[in-house]
Amino acid sequence: MAGTKGPQAVNDKAKKRKRDNGEADSRPKRPKSSKNKKQVNGHVGPMEDSKANADVEPQASLAPTRHSDKVAANLTLQFNSDEAGWRVSKPMGGRMLDIDPILTEDEKYLILTYNTSIQIYSAADSLLIRRIPITTLDASAPEGVLPAHIVATRLSKKTSDNVWVATSDGRIHLVNWSENAGLIKSFQTKSKTAKALAIGKANVSRTEQEIVLVIEAGQYGLDVVAYSGLGDSVPVSKSLLHIQKPANGLHLLEISDCGRFLVGAVYDRLFVGRLTQQEIQALDDIQFDFIGFDTPDLVSALDLRLRKTKSSQNPKNKRLDPEDTLDILVGGARGAMYVYSDVLPHGKATGRVPFQTQKFHWHRKAVHSAKWSRDGNYMISGGSENTLVLWQLDTGKKDFLPHLSGSVENIVVSKKGSSYVIHLDDNSTMVVTTAELRPITYIAGIQSATVDPLTSKDMLVHRVSSADQDVKRPIPAAISPLDSTKLHVCCGNGRQSIMTGNMSAPLLQSFDLESFTSISRQPLARTQPTDVNITNKGHAIEEPSITHVAFSADGKWFVSADEWAPTSRDTEFLSSDERDQFVRDRHETYLKFWEVSDGAEPFALVSRINAPHSTQWSETVLDLASDPVSTRFGTIGSDGVVRLWQPRLRQQDGIVAKGAKGQDTYTWACSHVIAIGNTLDQDTVVDLSDTEASRDPQGSIAFSEDGSTLFAAFGLADSGAVHVIDTTTGVIVKTLEGLWTGKLQKIRALSPFIVVLSDELRVYDVVGDELRYGIVIPQIPNVNELLQLAVDHKSGSFAVTLPVGDCSSIGVFDPAEAEPLLVCSTPHRIVSLLSAPNSSGFIALDDAAQIWVLSEGSDPDSIIAARPLQDLQLDDLSAGTNGQNPLLLDAEDADMASDNEEQDVSDDVSDVDMDDAVGPSVVPQHLLTDIFDAAPAFAAPSIEDMFYKVTGLLASAPLVTGDERISPGVYDPTIPSQLSFLSSVVMSFTSVPVLDLELAKNEATKPEFLSQLRHALMEVGFLYLKNVGIPDALFQEVIAKGKAFFDLPPEEKLRIEMKNASSFLGYSRLSAEITAGEVDHREQIDLSTEHPIPAPGSPLYHNLLAPNQWPAEDSLPGFRSTYTEYIKLMSVMSINFTSHIAEAIQLPPDAFNKYFDADQQHKLKIVKYPDAAELGHADAGAQLQGVGPHKDSMLTSYLLQATSHRGLQVQNIRGEWIDCPPIPGTLVVAIGQGLEALTQGVCVSTTHRVLSPAAGSGARFSIPFFQGVKLDAEFEDLETVGVGAVPEEVKAQRRRIVEQNGGRIDDVEFTFRRGGVAKTLGEATLRNRVKSHPDVGERWYPDILRSIRDEQARVKLSDVRIASDGVEVPLTALPAH
Repeated sequence: MAGTKGPQAVNDKAKKRKRDNGEADSRPKRPKSSKNKKQVNGHVGPMEDSKANADVEPQASLAPTRHSDKVAANLTLQFNSDEAGWRVSKPMGGRMLDIDPILTEDEKYLILTYNTSIQIYSAADSLLIRRIPITTLDASAPEGVLPAHIVATRLSKKTSDNVWVATSDGRIHLVNWSENAGLIKSFQTKSKTAKALAIGKANVSRTEQEIVLVIEAGQYGLDVVAYSGLGDSVPVSKSLLHIQKPANGLHLLEISDCGRFLVGAVYDRLFVGRLTQQEIQALDDIQFDFIGFDTPDLVSALDLRLRKTKSSQNPKNKRLDPEDTLDILVGGARGAMYVYSDVLPHGKATGRVPFQTQKFHWHRKAVHSAKWSRDGNYMISGGSENTLVLWQLDTGKKDFLPHLSGSVENIVVSKKGSSYVIHLDDNSTMVVTTAELRPITYIAGIQSATVDPLTSKDMLVHRVSSADQDVKRPIPAAISPLDSTKLHVCCGNGRQSIMTGNMSAPLLQSFDLESFTSISRQPLARTQPTDVNITNKGHAIEEPSITHVAFSADGKWFVSADEWAPTSRDTEFLSSDERDQFVRDRHETYLKFWEVSDGAEPFALVSRINAPHSTQWSETVLDLASDPVSTRFGTIGSDGVVRLWQPRLRQQDGIVAKGAKGQDTYTWACSHVIAIGNTLDQDTVVDLSDTEASRDPQGSIAFSEDGSTLFAAFGLADSGAVHVIDTTTGVIVKTLEGLWTGKLQKIRALSPFIVVLSDELRVYDVVGDELRYGIVIPQIPNVNELLQLAVDHKSGSFAVTLPVGDCSSIGVFDPAEAEPLLVCSTPHRIVSLLSAPNSSGFIALDDAAQIWVLSEGSDPDSIIAARPLQDLQLDDLSAGTNGQNPLLLDAEDADMASDNEEQDVSDDVSDVDMDDAVGPSVVPQHLLTDIFDAAPAFAAPSIEDMFYKVTGLLASAPLVTGDERISPGVYDPTIPSQLSFLSSVVMSFTSVPVLDLELAKNEATKPEFLSQLRHALMEVGFLYLKNVGIPDALFQEVIAKGKAFFDLPPEEKLRIEMKNASSFLGYSRLSAEITAGEVDHREQIDLSTEHPIPAPGSPLYHNLLAPNQWPAEDSLPGFRSTYTEYIKLMSVMSINFTSHIAEAIQLPPDAFNKYFDADQQHKLKIVKYPDAAELGHADAGAQLQGVGPHKDSMLTSYLLQATSHRGLQVQNIRGEWIDCPPIPGTLVVAIGQGLEALTQGVCVSTTHRVLSPAAGSGARFSIPFFQGVKLDAEFEDLETVGVGAVPEEVKAQRRRIVEQNGGRIDDVEFTFRRGGVAKTLGEATLRNRVKSHPDVGERWYPDILRSIRDEQARVKLSDVRIASDGVEVPLTALPAH
């Protein structure tokens, strides 16, 4: 075989030889090659010996991390923190739900509902404006629990910028669709269920309020419940109606614009309610008069209208409002529509209801949607016939808009009545004019086969034909070598059409991955559209299926294989022999060659080969492959023959035929026929009693990278061979036995290897003639058809997908190593896996119409696909643009995001193409402050270093430009574009920012201060704070008195030694405290807010609340008064600063106050760090531990650095230690673990340490103040209730920061968690004090100390946490700085 180059050369010393059968393998496990030092992103199962072949290397089990059909509920998308590692993008795309779209009143914007999000599009140009996630997957949810999905979306009656969204778990969200901030407020229904939603309004206490009406599942049926007082966390509710119907099925609820008439349907039961009074004092006063009656059919669509009529002349027939007449339009599951006229609730629910009924019938199946026109003269309906029907009430005439691209799912009439919005089941939505039925807006996602999250309305009644619920075979797709941003995927005329029978998909959709928009669709096989798309017996018409597609190496040719066979219902009355003959005679297979046109023009059919593989009848094309270096294709059929196909000039009478533009024309013909079926071992025994699938021939082919060799796998039953074919001569040069068993899925070549996927994944080295390794594929019934394999020649790797229940596991491998480079799970099954010919990486398409991109971070040629809107920052709806509508974006700015927020793997900002910039880069002030004000002049970095830091900020393409830029000092925390922009310019910090607290005192400058504070809280966890409001004279007195304390005689200091009291207050000798398992070289005194001695019977941890041990006044005059005053002022300042922290992350200013006692204890230390010489290390390079790596325990700490020594260091997200030098006039603020826990991880607690001063530099002094938290606070409350829910967009920003930097790396694990020994913060604090001061513990708390030492011993034996420098790092409490 020519071209045996390989991306990984085999080390001769590690090269294996083939073993004789029965030879024991006594060699040690082969070490990993140098290329594969990347961290594996996931897990691989235990190694097993192969039972199929004695020559097989030990095999690993490719299994998902969780064996559950509901593994989607525990989605894990793991990615390598190393830039060079493999990673998975966010999913892009999704499927539109069967929920009425919302067209704004001005008809400028269209709001579509997806499974877990809503997306806003411009109606003028069909471009995506923004995506707002509603529900996310909670990775901590119990196994088997799925994320909630959206069940209804309604426009607010009060504010047109708001929509109400209901989810299946009963949560009702109010969302501002015009801003990325999105969620305004939410609540959960009492039953924690929601089946349908309607929004009404009423005058409550003379104030117009929105009333949220929900159909909920009750214990014995369904309830219609009204909610009001929506500004409260728990709104007021009232049950309006109980319905004794099962909770499953279709539920519909509509309310009139005036809010007076309520109409709903459950199964065949229709209920109508009328508000008894417009003005009420409270929700308890709201009352509807209801009537209920049965309809002739199950209700599948519902609408109402109010029309004005003249008052009745009969004085006995009085209405509450004689001008309003209610008409109801009902669509039935069997195709009929019913109009109930003049429906008003006069009497009791069981009384006689005098209204007229009209019946209309055209639809063959369920009426999916039915609406009144705005003038009330027309009805508009749609169903599975792919036709929009307009009914004129006065004349009975019908108009049609036929041959739509899918079944009509939803119809919406615009507020002005000038447009219809039509949602089709092919994952598209269009807006057409009412006058001409002319499309003016078209939005389409990926239209391949998908699962249906909801039961189809057609299936509400029994049908003779039905559609599959799952995608059961891979979907053919390809990417052209000329343009790796275009995905070509097979689809059909809507989901129902695709999923009928053998998954009919005769169309090819071209989809732009960069803009995430559909470009075109064209038929590749025979299509049979009719008005109704069903046979005269009610069965769906089955169209041919595309089985294989591929592009030629030059991208100028495209080939497709399609087939059609009679369905089982066509042969149900034939005998088995007659049935086989009937199907074979009518089996159709075609191989079609298409010339690829420029631009968006459809491909031109050049040649059609009827029955490319045949014996006595047409045979199936088992596989299709493209030669990677020349214009040639190969096919293998069930006839056991391999055929090579090449183009030839089309001639007529010896003259080359010319095309319409004068170009040469071509035809395609077979150039080689290679029979491999007759090379099967004649002794092979085939078990004919096995299933039909096992008797069918199995085959797959692949070209080598240089095109000189073709590998063809073929066989019957559970075994076969791989034949190596010379493509020049067509000669079989070698046959490889035993490379696959069971069901053959795919063979692919990755020089010098071939990869074979069957019941096992096997990698064979063709040059070395050795089996490198094999991996056992778990046998999961009914899903192994979706096992898929793809190779990436650019990176020299291959990927495998394994379906598991409703999800998939994806593995990326180096062919030289059995250990995967990446293992991850997706919440949906992968139905197509492919690589781009000229790009690195893989593209996976799942059965929810979402795209996943797997790429190697260090490869500049990796696949480029659309990134979610949040990453590109193209979703700013609130920033004005010179009077133009700020919602509209350029075409290249429109992008698509995903419905699964459970996995955020963001691309780096540097990946943004600078050519897309339309204005100057805008760098927030705080990022420049981080560089220029990081340290005083004497400690600042070099000019060259600062230059490169600034140019690094400017080198990224601007994400906010022109008039959208952020104006310093005008920051508005409610504007999401600013919040998003701050999160986009993320780097692992190299300096600590300086903030001016004076800015927070001025309303004009406070927004800029909060912006800078948010940056420090989320990305650094440390900051300098100046102008804190404490007189400088007091600072100087504190420093002077603090230093003087250590000059006292030893006996005076030992008189107030810490171990003399159980409060852990007092003096600690040099090297008496332990941090990170090592001795801290410091001496100190601990002080706190003074408290009286605890009363008898108080919890043991109340011993921490006690009087201070003060030095004698005559030995150190003024010490006590100075520090009492300093602690008092710092207490006030720290609580005030905590309120600013709350505002910075969009919480109320008093959010943390519940965790402060009225006489809250705060702590303070005065610390002396002797220099190395004083510690006995005269070496100038000695680096000793002043305080080991740690995180502070409580909320915040404030360090006054009393000398000019460096020594304090903080660790950034890359694990680097960053100096935090003294800056006169500032305090260093550190975020504690308590604050990180209370803010759900938004405020980051950063690891830091202190190094002892260098020999000869003198002692370093520091005075840290530690803000306290009430000791009685329980961990259960801290973690589950806390300060309230941090807004989702703030938490999402923090996640992006972590993900964009490759994960969180520091030397101390966050352990502020419930579930441990301690139940309260006081207990945990006491245990940490004992751990840090064992001498005090031995005297006062021997039992606690003993349990701590036992725990430490167990940890050292089982699970020692090792920091990056090899030091064990447990958590300690309140170390010095």
